[in-house]
Amino acid sequence: MKKLYVILIVLIICLMYSACTPEFINPLTEPQNEEIDKRLLGTWFIKDGKEKAYIGFGIDKKDSKLLSVEIKATDKENKIEMMFFSLFVTTTKNKTFMNVKESREGKLNDFYYIMKYEVKNNTLKIFTINEKKLEQALENNKIISISKKGIFRNIKITDMGLNVLNLLENDELFVLFAEFQKVK
Repeated sequence: MKKLYVILIVLIICLMYSACTPEFINPLTEPQNEEIDKRLLGTWFIKDGKEKAYIGFGIDKKDSKLLSVEIKATDKENKIEMMFFSLFVTTTKNKTFMNVKESREGKLNDFYYIMKYEVKNNTLKIFTINEKKLEQALENNKIISISKKGIFRNIKITDMGLNVLNLLENDELFVLFAEFQKVK
């Protein structure tokens, strides 16, 4: 099994450089049309050997329709990596998605990362989009996207609304990133 810290660092690098995580120019829905998923509130934990990570979800102080997210990961030498995000939830009939913006130096990105999630009992499963499967799905759908080729390949989805939501209803596009337990 891959080390948790390595997995989190890979996700952080992917998010920072957008080389492997698709960017969505538009959110799936607008935050004012959605409700806070109160099941997310609080602190969640994952541990693999001596490596561990915490994700804290709280209601944003500036906008009550958004959640502020803090990720703190430590490796076996207790080296700490911190990341900050803002997100809101989009709920469909069958799925729940996070519309995530990373915060760097107090400023939010101009684009969203979309992640699917499930909360059951005290377990939070977060799924990320498999880029290769997304590329295949984009070829078969009328979704507007931009794809850069080269060392830092990147997919940017510029379409919005039902077209994108219908595409993301396909479970095969997602892979389990991590499974967290709620801290009591």
